[in-house]
Amino acid sequence: ATCGPGCGGGGAGGMTFEFVVLEALLETLVDSLIQEVERCQRVKERLLQAVRKRMSSRLLTRMLKLKKRIEEVFQAVRGAEDALEEAQRDDEVMALMYLSAIREDPAAYARQLHVKRFNVLQAEIILDAYALEFGSLGRSLALARQDMEATEDLLRFRLDRARNRLILIDVLFGIVTSFLAVLTLVAGYFGMNIPHGAYADGSAAPGDPFAPPTGVGG
Repeated sequence: ATCGPGCGGGGAGGMTFEFVVLEALLETLVDSLIQEVERCQRVKERLLQAVRKRMSSRLLTRMLKLKKRIEEVFQAVRGAEDALEEAQRDDEVMALMYLSAIREDPAAYARQLHVKRFNVLQAEIILDAYALEFGSLGRSLALARQDMEATEDLLRFRLDRARNRLILIDVLFGIVTSFLAVLTLVAGYFGMNIPHGAYADGSAAPGDPFAPPTGVGG
C-alpha cells in the first residue's frame, strides 16, 4: 500500500493539519472523561467511608445518584470507543480523513481510494492510541460500578435488618400493651363499686369486705 499525496508531511511531528486537529479533539474528549471518572472515584471513596461509619436511607439515595452518574459517563466512554472501532472497520471512512491529500491531488486520491490502495496507517495509529485510553477509562468505571453495587447491597441489607428489628420491637410492644390492657380491664371490672348478682339478697353492701356467698335464697 502507498501513502496518498500529502498524507505524510506537514504539521506537528510530521502530521498533516487534519490529524493535528483530530488528535486535539480526541485529547480534549479524553481529558474531559478522565476528569469525570476521577470525580466519580472521589465521591465513591467518600461514600464508602461514610457507609463504614453509619447507615441511612440518605446515603442510599446518594449512592443511587452516583451509580447513575457512573453509568452516564460509562456510556459516553463506550460510545466514543465504539465510534473509533466503527471508523477503523470502514476503510473508506479512514481514507476520507486525509483531507490534505484530497486538496492537493483529488484525482490521485480518487484513484487510490478506488483500488483500495490508500495507506491509512497514520489514522489507525492515532485512533488505536485513543481507543486504548477509552478502554482503560471504561474498565475503571466498570470496577467503580461493581464497588457501588456491592456497597449498595450491603447498605440495603443493613437497612432491612434495622427495619425488621424495629418491626419486631413494634410487634412486641403491641403484645405487651394488649396484655396490660386485659389486666387493666379485669382489675377495673372487679374494682367497680357495683353490687354483683350473687349479693342481690343484701347480704353484702358496696365497699364491704369480700366474702364468697354460701348460697342464694337458702
